[in-house]
Amino acid sequence: LFRSRSKLFDAPSDKPALAEDAALIARDYGWRRFEGFDALTLIEHAEHPARAVGSLYTLKWALKDPISTAELPTSVTIMIASENRAVVRYIAQRDPITVNVRPDVTADDARTKARVMLGPTSTWSDATLLSTRLQVIYDDVNQQRLAWAFLFSPRASASTRERLAVYIDAHTGETIETHG
Repeated sequence: LFRSRSKLFDAPSDKPALAEDAALIARDYGWRRFEGFDALTLIEHAEHPARAVGSLYTLKWALKDPISTAELPTSVTIMIASENRAVVRYIAQRDPITVNVRPDVTADDARTKARVMLGPTSTWSDATLLSTRLQVIYDDVNQQRLAWAFLFSPRASASTRERLAVYIDAHTGETIETHG
């Protein structure tokens, strides 16, 4: 609230301020509930529309390997509602590492494989690469695998909201999965 001549009135709506508030609320919430939170790195920060609460801000922190920078299976995800700035979801994970977190396949080699897999004539043939991350993920039988994760958006003539994630095994170069 702003004070003006002893009168109080609501501050104007400011999306950047809401996002900053959400980040501060989430960080404080995680710090109070997750031992070792200070060692985590913020890796995702997204806003999604939500009918009942205006927007949902999702923030995810993960422990990263100091050498490979792989995202390890220790993480905290917190969702904040913009309308009332309430925490609506808290997910914490602290799993032991059961896989070698040093990749044998380079990010460039994995990216090339991912692009070849997209195919020369598909909607994704000239896709824009949005992000590259090295992550410990779980496969279909719940085994940890080190993977290069690539997020693509389609060429300009396709839907701008569509995304495709491609996961390449960072040890074998095998395609683990794609989804979008």
